[in-house]
Amino acid sequence: LSVTAPFGSQQVDAFVDAEAYFLVNDYVPTPLRDYTMECFQGRDYDSSFYCSHYDLSHKICGHVGVVTFSSSEYEVNENDEFVRVTVVRSGGGVGTVSVDFSLKHLT
Repeated sequence: LSVTAPFGSQQVDAFVDAEAYFLVNDYVPTPLRDYTMECFQGRDYDSSFYCSHYDLSHKICGHVGVVTFSSSEYEVNENDEFVRVTVVRSGGGVGTVSVDFSLKHLT
């Protein structure tokens, strides 16, 4: 018997008869996780992108995780046009998170 559950439901019985599956690119017979990429822009202070493989899992934790900055302080030269602030999300995986921050000008 199938069970009707609303989208996003975490009812235990909603997945009783679920089967494991892989998402597969029609042209390459391997799981989609083998082709996931993460990209960064501006590492050389220009518009170029750097992309690399990203480990992806279908497993989802039931919370948003913890968000931290990779450093408590950032320093830039006065002539610099931008500052790279690295935000790290660890754990979790459910929902969207946002980060509020402010900059303090010191001379």
